[in-house]
Amino acid sequence: MAERPGTPEEGTVDLGVCIFPHLDEFLVVDLRDEETTAPSVKLLRAQEALDEEFYHQVEAQFSQMLREKTQPFANLMSMPLRLEGMIREEGLAALVRKVTGHGFEGQRPRVAVFLFAGDLVHANAEQLAHAAQQMVGTKGSPPLVEQVSQHLQRLIKQERSFVRQEEKDQLRRMVQGQADEFISLWEKDE
Repeated sequence: MAERPGTPEEGTVDLGVCIFPHLDEFLVVDLRDEETTAPSVKLLRAQEALDEEFYHQVEAQFSQMLREKTQPFANLMSMPLRLEGMIREEGLAALVRKVTGHGFEGQRPRVAVFLFAGDLVHANAEQLAHAAQQMVGTKGSPPLVEQVSQHLQRLIKQERSFVRQEEKDQLRRMVQGQADEFISLWEKDE
């Protein structure tokens, strides 16, 4: 199968980033082929990557988007999608700067982002070990795969806890009439 742009085949990713929406921590698996660095695993906090430079870049680009003079209504209508794309791009650039020590100068690293949400939050240890093996591919040693697997298990457990608490809080708000949405606890058959 031919490689598609933006969808690297197994073993060609330079950085694997595992994001857990409710956690401040995220996992980076650095698989770059460089003489000075061996494949490694890094646990980072969001504040480390989303630094002042990130916020400055986002604010400056948003200001520029907002003030575009050509087609002002079309510009405003497309703003949410353009803003989302710009934030993703700047977030990725900030992460690459943090991990590599420089931005996208030279050859841009191939980055795979794994969002651990939805059904993935309920993955078991065996599934996470398999995911770790797939993420590392042929570039990592068994100890690296084990390290990634252990981090994934710990972070998934924390994410699962946040999700459960959020679901309980949402249900409590609904039952107490404090939610903007409503639910039917039962329906009468007619």
